[in-house]
Amino acid sequence: MPEAVSIQTVFDPSALLTAPIEGPRDRRRANLRLLGYTLLGSASYGLAMGLRHSLLQGLVSALKVPTLFLLTLAICLPSLFVLGLKNGWRQPLDTLARVVLRGIAVSSMLLSGFAPIALFFALSGSPYAFMLGLHVAVFGFCGLAGLASIVRGFMRLRGAPGGIPQGSPLWSVLGLWLWLYVFVGTQLGYMLSPFIGKDEAFLFLTTTEYNFYTYLWEIFAH
Repeated sequence: MPEAVSIQTVFDPSALLTAPIEGPRDRRRANLRLLGYTLLGSASYGLAMGLRHSLLQGLVSALKVPTLFLLTLAICLPSLFVLGLKNGWRQPLDTLARVVLRGIAVSSMLLSGFAPIALFFALSGSPYAFMLGLHVAVFGFCGLAGLASIVRGFMRLRGAPGGIPQGSPLWSVLGLWLWLYVFVGTQLGYMLSPFIGKDEAFLFLTTTEYNFYTYLWEIFAH
């Protein structure tokens, strides 16, 4: 029987990719388990973010953070598949998705560990600029851990039977794609904001003309 995808295997650099998988059903099970970790971990942090404003904002943010991760994956995965094909990769789309989803699950589970800290500062009346900086720092740390997991996953696929050929330009393809992934993710996160809730009235989506980077500049400049 194939090894179950537990929390330990999510954080193990090799276990998820080396565990025996006997067919499409087992691949689907692995992906669904990773999806579950992603939903639970990211939703818990989203709830902690939004409770600074209200229960409604907390519930909406608990939906927005998983949506952010999964929409970013859906937008960026086809470009990784096409870039891989162009450079000799023969990995099926679901294998690429499993490697990337594992990185997202790592980020999400780490976020869940920081959720009590975020909730503490949210309920202690911390100012908006401080909370924004805290969340950017936490997302940055957890995001880097997830990206490192993705890189390790593709390194294990290189040279493996049926994996990425040794002569394929792994780093140039992966480097370009990771840059696109981060850029899309940060901008999509801004489009889905607010997660914290700056104004007294509840606001479902931001309507300003800023992007993520100019918005951060405006907040910290004032």
